[in-house]
Amino acid sequence: MTRSLIAAIAALSLALGGVTATPARADNSELGRVLAGIALIAIIGAAINEGNRPQAEPAPQPPYGYPPMRYRALPTACIESFDTRYGEERLFMRRCLERNYRYAAWLPQECLTSVRTRHGYREGYEPRCLRRAGFRWDAR
Repeated sequence: MTRSLIAAIAALSLALGGVTATPARADNSELGRVLAGIALIAIIGAAINEGNRPQAEPAPQPPYGYPPMRYRALPTACIESFDTRYGEERLFMRRCLERNYRYAAWLPQECLTSVRTRHGYREGYEPRCLRRAGFRWDAR
């Protein structure tokens, strides 16, 4: 961004310099005008550059609180077991819950974790953490 701003100012000064060429004078009043003009061009360039920045979109926020008790039953089809170097790890898979559980946005983010397996990292929710938060599922 600063490169384009500097390039625009340099091009503008070269263009205006050729049009308004006058014999050189060592007058203090001229020096003040030149400095004021450069400052004005820099302010205008900064304002244009600020207007060209893309606006950041806020991240979507999950609804406030937790769903009512009748909606806290999680689908057991989303539980998967993985062999890790520390033993077997069970997770509710995030993408499965997003597809099969209507209130996936309500799940606590502190329960979201990733586990390293032989096939890479897998992302899901820890069952113990979800149980502490009040979510239930059938133990099959």
